[in-house]
Amino acid sequence: MDGGAVAVVIFGLAQLAILGVVAYFLVRKIWWRNAFAAIGNPVEAQFSRLPPADGESVFQVTPARSSRAGLILIVAGLGILLVFTLLLPDAILASMSLIPLIIGIVSFSIGSRYRAPATIAVSDRTLRAGQQEWRLADIAAVNIRRGSRINTDDPPLSAYRDASGRMVQRNQSTTVMFSKAFNRRAVERSHILTLRLHGGSEETVLCGGLNSNCADALYSDLSAEIARRAVGPDKRDTAG
Repeated sequence: MDGGAVAVVIFGLAQLAILGVVAYFLVRKIWWRNAFAAIGNPVEAQFSRLPPADGESVFQVTPARSSRAGLILIVAGLGILLVFTLLLPDAILASMSLIPLIIGIVSFSIGSRYRAPATIAVSDRTLRAGQQEWRLADIAAVNIRRGSRINTDDPPLSAYRDASGRMVQRNQSTTVMFSKAFNRRAVERSHILTLRLHGGSEETVLCGGLNSNCADALYSDLSAEIARRAVGPDKRDTAG
């Protein structure tokens, strides 16, 4: 193996080492664990209302799966890196692995911080989600929020004048188009349900990884249950 090939291999191994360290810290984050745990979930988020227990109304929420396309791109990027680092050393082709890797990592991780199963229980006095609990009297609102700030809107069309003076439409990068398409599908499955208390603007996430239709349905049922129980048993009887 000549000196150039040795340099390529060293360069590739250094990339792998850096990626390994980054992956180690990323996987330790709770949202990356959620991303891998949700890979087998249905494409549509779901919730079910369990039989009442101890007078509570219980909602069991299953988030939508994380992006399988993103995971495939990550695997493809790592494969390209390995092939053109160890088997067919080529620094230029090895660097091309960064394109699918970056697109895949972003798409796969979108919304995964809150992409975990959740149980929400409502009693006559409190609402409980996981280890957190709030008095119904303190709840000001339940809201639906988009779970990712990534911009998936296509940029406006633009044009420029070429050397001959003709107006030519500027085409969007194919890589950017693919990235936005993958991200858009992931963002559509990353809605969250939040809770806000009286006297503050801070919101607490109750559950996430939801499609908009599931988020709407859960919001409607949960809000109705909170309103029904917040009236109180005496007033509830007279209201009926």
